[in-house]
Amino acid sequence: MRISIKLFYLILILGTLVLGLGFENPGLSQSTVSEFVYAMPYDFTEFSVFRHFSYATAQWMGAIFAGAYERDSSANGSYVPLLAEGMPTVQEVSGEADGTVMIVTVKLKPGLKFSNGDPLTAEDFVFTALLHMTPMIGSALYGELTSVFLRSNDSVKAVDDLTVEFRFKEKSSFFTRFIAFSIVPKEIYKPAVDSGKYDFEVNPEKYLIGAGPFMLGSIDTTNNVVTVVKNPNWWLAGLGEPAVDRVVFKKIATKEAALQELEQGNVDLVGAQYNIGQYNKSYGVSKPIPEFVVNEMALNHIHPVWGHTAQLDAFLGVTFTYSATGQSYTVRSFWDEISKGAMTEADRVEAARLVREAMSHIVPREDIVSNILEGLGIPAAIPMPVASIGRNQSLVPREYSVELAGLKIKEAFALAGWSNITTDPALPGIYFANLSQYFPDWSIALLSPNTFPARSQWATLMEAEFPRIGIDVRLHANTGWDVIAPRTFNFDISAADYGRDDGLHTPVPLWDQQGFDLLFVGYAWGLDWDPQGLWETWAWLPFGFNFYNYWDPDYDALTDSYVQELDPVQRNDRSLAVQEYLYRMQPSIPIVNSAKIWVYSQEWDFTEQELLLLGATAFQWRKLGGTVGFTDTSTSPTDHSTDTSTSPTTDLTNSSTSTGDGLTSVTAPGLPLFFDSFFALAGIITFAAVVALKRRNKYN
Repeated sequence: MRISIKLFYLILILGTLVLGLGFENPGLSQSTVSEFVYAMPYDFTEFSVFRHFSYATAQWMGAIFAGAYERDSSANGSYVPLLAEGMPTVQEVSGEADGTVMIVTVKLKPGLKFSNGDPLTAEDFVFTALLHMTPMIGSALYGELTSVFLRSNDSVKAVDDLTVEFRFKEKSSFFTRFIAFSIVPKEIYKPAVDSGKYDFEVNPEKYLIGAGPFMLGSIDTTNNVVTVVKNPNWWLAGLGEPAVDRVVFKKIATKEAALQELEQGNVDLVGAQYNIGQYNKSYGVSKPIPEFVVNEMALNHIHPVWGHTAQLDAFLGVTFTYSATGQSYTVRSFWDEISKGAMTEADRVEAARLVREAMSHIVPREDIVSNILEGLGIPAAIPMPVASIGRNQSLVPREYSVELAGLKIKEAFALAGWSNITTDPALPGIYFANLSQYFPDWSIALLSPNTFPARSQWATLMEAEFPRIGIDVRLHANTGWDVIAPRTFNFDISAADYGRDDGLHTPVPLWDQQGFDLLFVGYAWGLDWDPQGLWETWAWLPFGFNFYNYWDPDYDALTDSYVQELDPVQRNDRSLAVQEYLYRMQPSIPIVNSAKIWVYSQEWDFTEQELLLLGATAFQWRKLGGTVGFTDTSTSPTDHSTDTSTSPTTDLTNSSTSTGDGLTSVTAPGLPLFFDSFFALAGIITFAAVVALKRRNKYN
């Protein structure tokens, strides 16, 4: 068959242009190949998604694995659907034979896959939950999950291929966090479980299969490096995938070395775990971010001066004998004694509260932040971190004022009928001069850990502040936790002491009886502030961490109401009520919320919320490198490429376009960029040659 010269030229031109433009030619497609390096000061020693306790492990596993829900930086850290179709539904029930009080139902998105291509279904979700609650697994979540679910395989079940039902044995406002765990493939894990060979740590490459935006690339235990690479089966691939192809988690032992690597362009992020101080180098961006740690002065509430527990008439005059130490302690009220029993219970409670408020007024929080913490802290008003969801920012720290503190103590004495307590004008800067010379109960012992220099410095500072309002510090024990723990939250309350028939708890005694008066300590909370276990009556040792001996029925009721409220709006109101009560009553005296500095390359941009989630090991690794927040709540994996109108916002960064993140880019496998340009140029030259040839034929 003969082809006309015109048709031949047309085919040649079009064919060459198609090659040049790369239409429908996957071998010519381009993508950005990039790397993000995160420096940490930790060894990588944990390789099971069930048994990781290290901060470093939680970070890289958080990139590989995914759960039904995730924390969202664009939603102030609240939970949003990830692998789930939407937020869970909750049904309260009563009278169930198995003790169920709440049923939570989750529906997964259809078409989900693990990184190895296997489908992810409700069976995988259920299997993962039951593994966490199997003692032989040694899960880090075992205690938490078994405390809220029923201790039976029936507590979690698959209703159908995409629907899972969780049966809770107690109401909890924070139920979403209990069901947001990473999901593992049943097909991979079940043979090991059936055979009793839990070799998850020994053979991590086999078991570290998740449904997150990344998958395991390599583990180098010699150099302490873990690399994760993009998951080709990530359900948001092409729409909400990271703008980097791999993330390298790398141990660099010292802060100096890590910052030098950042300067040389070998590291993109230097973790706050290096305890970096002030940082002003031009090659990096530094941001101080609040931690979830609240530092405080923990008070023993059987203390006769400030102890709130002394409100209980049944407690006063009771002697407790500690078989572990051979010592006894009788609960007393200083205020009851100096008023000769004339005070009401309410007046005793208020007098003790006024002393605690006075103690709060002489904590120089601003000086502590500026001089001891070098600016890396926020003066604390309540035990709830400023970064936690629902924090009432209107509650401000009490002003440092010796005068205000002295006035509060005068009010307390006035309630006991002592209106003749006056200042000593001959002692400037001091409101009362050593009340302990008249009242021995006003002499106390301070306890601080020598493992945390800042707390030791705060305690030393308070040695000078307390005497300004008449409180004598006769002893400051700056020591290790091996001494502190047995005197506080690990105090040995023997079984013999539980045998009392008066229904009273056995308290942790004061310093002179091998307990404590006042301890400088800190707590790490979280995005969801759950204060259970510290100040409630039920949490007295050994059932919780109420070594404070705080006994307050009103607080118990407020906390129960808060942590059991399922309606988000009402729960917020109840949270505010708890915060306001703690601000007034001060079972402990907050000092500061600590902050840490994150340093990263100028080629990147992190919001404060993103760094907050990074510090909480809840970072959305799928957003790495992106600029637009995104959380999909409705689009299925099978149709995300054609319909984005129902999706809220996320990283819409396409790896085939410029991301503006300054990353080094190379061409993807296929024909190099040079050949792409060559074919395009060849098409143009051929077109021009044909035109010239046609013109020559026409005019010759």
